[in-house]
Amino acid sequence: MALADFQTLWDDKLKPWINGQKADKTDVNALADAIGIDTDYEFVDLGLPSGTLWAKCNVGAETETGYGNYYMYGKGATQYNSSDSAYTGNENPLDTEHDTATQVMGAPWHMPTQEQIFELIENTTFSWQTNFNGSGINGAKFTAANGNYIFLPAGGYKNVGNTYDVGAQGEYWGSTPNIPMDSSWAHSLLFTKNDASDCINSRSTGVLVRGVTAKSVTTELSQKADKSELPTYATPAECRAIVTGYTPSE
Repeated sequence: MALADFQTLWDDKLKPWINGQKADKTDVNALADAIGIDTDYEFVDLGLPSGTLWAKCNVGAETETGYGNYYMYGKGATQYNSSDSAYTGNENPLDTEHDTATQVMGAPWHMPTQEQIFELIENTTFSWQTNFNGSGINGAKFTAANGNYIFLPAGGYKNVGNTYDVGAQGEYWGSTPNIPMDSSWAHSLLFTKNDASDCINSRSTGVLVRGVTAKSVTTELSQKADKSELPTYATPAECRAIVTGYTPSE
């Protein structure tokens, strides 16, 4: 967001809230929408140490129980096609051109790094779900200490044009290549009914994708607001610093 864009945002949307007027909505995604920050994709704040936010739905899905689309590693927005050749680049993490989450959802969304996969596993409680919330979909629920959770459907995987292990296994691409081993494999999040783990998988396999992003301004705004009022800032400069990261010199 450019400084000029923020000034417009301030004049049109934020300035009227300085006196602590009542908010119409308090949900973090709704709050972002109300002030004109693009949040086309809902996210879940699991309170992770890094501040990473996980998308609520898979890439290509409209609900948390939807499988979405299957992708090969490093093929960007191109959906799985058994006749495609595997991507052989070894940049770590994937560059934006080849990152499926970035290409479909837009920056700053991206596929999780190996470290972010480990962080999810180590800082949440894994539980296998059968017929999650009556949806008929099996999968993994990762519940954080703050009570929030993400559900990852067990969509199986595609190989040589066929789909396997739907309802019994879930696999989600990460953005970390398997180096220095070779360029035919990459890291992914794998789970069955027993547990979840980081694993390596053939890049030509078609699996699902769940995007992640850094702790966002919408989260910062929601943390500064109680359940009935919008955040109160004394000056435009203070709000500018929160929204853009820009600290004025004056």
